[in-house]
Amino acid sequence: LALQTAAAEVYLRLNQPAPAAELAQRAVINFPDNVDAAKLLSVALADQGQWGRLFDAAQQWRKRAARDPFPADAMIGQAQLRLGQPQNAIDTLAPYQQVVSRSPQTHGGFAAVFAEALLRTGRTDQAFAFLQPAWPSQDDWRLAGMRLATQVIESPDARRQWLEAITPHVPSDSFTERFALAEAWWTLHWLAPDRGADAVALRLIDEAVQLPGAGVMAHFLRAVMHEHAGDTDVAEAAYRRALELDPSVSVVRNNLAMLLADAGGPVDEAVQLAREAVNAEPNNANYRDTLAYVQEKAGNVEEAIANLEIAIELEPQNPMWKQRLAELLKQSGSAAGGDGLSEASPR
Repeated sequence: LALQTAAAEVYLRLNQPAPAAELAQRAVINFPDNVDAAKLLSVALADQGQWGRLFDAAQQWRKRAARDPFPADAMIGQAQLRLGQPQNAIDTLAPYQQVVSRSPQTHGGFAAVFAEALLRTGRTDQAFAFLQPAWPSQDDWRLAGMRLATQVIESPDARRQWLEAITPHVPSDSFTERFALAEAWWTLHWLAPDRGADAVALRLIDEAVQLPGAGVMAHFLRAVMHEHAGDTDVAEAAYRRALELDPSVSVVRNNLAMLLADAGGPVDEAVQLAREAVNAEPNNANYRDTLAYVQEKAGNVEEAIANLEIAIELEPQNPMWKQRLAELLKQSGSAAGGDGLSEASPR
């Protein structure tokens, strides 16, 4: 038993839940009264998102740990939520609500699951009342609130209420939280673009990239935000900073190529950037389209046509590529070649 459970723990620490689950399953069968084996199996199955098996394993864990059922019930509630049974999850988790509220520092995972179950049963105000008292002190509760506000809550007013309540408590020196908060406000902007959330997101991302830990994706998101806002100089600088941090991220090259082409930047550089993105991911139809777009800007219409034809081969159901190809064929004097191509809105 000790060898099997120790090996399972090693696999979990190495982020290899499948072999961990296999070893823990053997231990559960061979030692039907052992608590640790059932616990390890539950953790490994949760890491893999195997919610049906997790429910069964956590039930076994609960039977073996009758004196302390809380950890097993937390897993059972998570499984029920992911299996589309939020009311069952509430029924399982509600008896522990007060215990968790008194010790929020050790129960962030429980809080996220319980609050989501409340939201998915229409109890938005109750979920807010449960999470809000911990937001001034608990980072994992704040992060859970950001995620739920942008991914689960449907009411625009409730989304904004949650983010406005969380924002003052996010430390100014925490890159992880400031970046997550910028993403949350940016998502809110896309969900309700008329309410000024984009200005909040821009301020937050500008602050976040100044903090230690800001990597390529932070600068990439800053570039995307500022490009959308029309701040092309800031966006270009942010894309270039992202490339400095990690030249291998193809989407940065792709987006910078488009920005340069649209903003009247050096077209030769735009073509080179787009070509490098395509070379890195030759089966990416979007990158092929970008390369065609900048090649057209550079006057290389035949090369642009060739890349759009490849994009169509990669994604024959996408009407945008066919429309773009029809436009280029007409421009090049080969309008007959565009007969029968599907119509779509212009780029």
